[in-house]
Amino acid sequence: MGNETLKKIEFSEKIGNLELSNELYDVLEKCYLEHNDIDVCRKAAFRCNLALHVEVDKIEKVVESVLSNKYNRESQVQVQ
Repeated sequence: MGNETLKKIEFSEKIGNLELSNELYDVLEKCYLEHNDIDVCRKAAFRCNLALHVEVDKIEKVVESVLSNKYNRESQVQVQ
């Protein structure tokens, strides 16, 4: 097993053993490295896995949606 495959398996385990396509893995790993938030990756992966095949640009939109939802909720909580 290659190093990249091992990293993908470990990442999949972190987000709940979801099956990840290479495209989904690449986008989620980038998101995780940028935001260090495994919960966002988990939610985005779950949403993308509900669809059988998701193009990369749609995966990125799902990740952005999950991120914006999370940070909007956090900012609303801080304001109150």
